[in-house]
Amino acid sequence: MSAGWASCWISSALTAARQREWGGTDTEGRAMRVVECNFCGEVLSAANDDELAQEVRRHMDDQHADASIDEQRARDMVERGAYSATDS
Repeated sequence: MSAGWASCWISSALTAARQREWGGTDTEGRAMRVVECNFCGEVLSAANDDELAQEVRRHMDDQHADASIDEQRARDMVERGAYSATDS
């Protein structure tokens, strides 16, 4: 297992903090939960945190298999790094 998996989500946590400061969502769009992968820059999104954790795990398994994260780590990544965005 690679120790680098955690660093993938650190800057996303900063983005999430900024998003929470700014109020989160736009009433004109549909709110989505979003997290960014720092390994490859892909933006992952889903309707809620549970689905986003599944998407994170699927992405990591498909694109960064050497990181081999489990479900709890995927949920931790979402908890620390996800933010609300609108689907425009």
